[in-house]
Amino acid sequence: MRSSPRRPTSGGNYNLGGRVSYSQQINPLRSTLNVSVNYGFSQTPYFTGEDLFHSVRHSLGFGFGFDSGFSSKVKLNIRSNTSMSSYTTQKETAQELREQLTARVDLRFGKYFGSVGTLYEFYCNSRSHALTRHNVILNASAGRKFGKENRLGLSAGVIDILNRPDYTTTSFDTDYIVTSSTSYLGRYGYLRVAYTF
Repeated sequence: MRSSPRRPTSGGNYNLGGRVSYSQQINPLRSTLNVSVNYGFSQTPYFTGEDLFHSVRHSLGFGFGFDSGFSSKVKLNIRSNTSMSSYTTQKETAQELREQLTARVDLRFGKYFGSVGTLYEFYCNSRSHALTRHNVILNASAGRKFGKENRLGLSAGVIDILNRPDYTTTSFDTDYIVTSSTSYLGRYGYLRVAYTF
């Protein structure tokens, strides 16, 4: 009687992660600062023929936030998220970096008000420079309040002033390919009428 070779056991999948965050009020500026750090580790078994291998992924992220309250006329909000990861198989190691930054300034001078907001995205992958992308969205608006109690507001704004093109990316994993795309509405203007009861 002939027996076939036994396939090795996979050994299971492992995931480990943690997050630490800290928030601090800055009294002289009447503002709030937020900072966070997170880490993740995962190990996944896979077979190539009868051979058992393990893919390993490490990820490290940093978060930052700032909310101003030092003035009733000018308010500032900033958010930043940075993540770095490394993905290793028996064939290669790939590294990637992602960055997303948002900022918004709100202005109020008497009955006049306005705001400017921006979003910046960056991504790069060590496997291919073709996967590198930058994206910037810039919005702005301005308006005026009417009436004794400023209940009526009229404003005009522009979305995506720079009108950057949409982007599509393709990433390669151990045994599959993923193509993703992000689409925005594109540049447009608007008029807004609001009344507070």
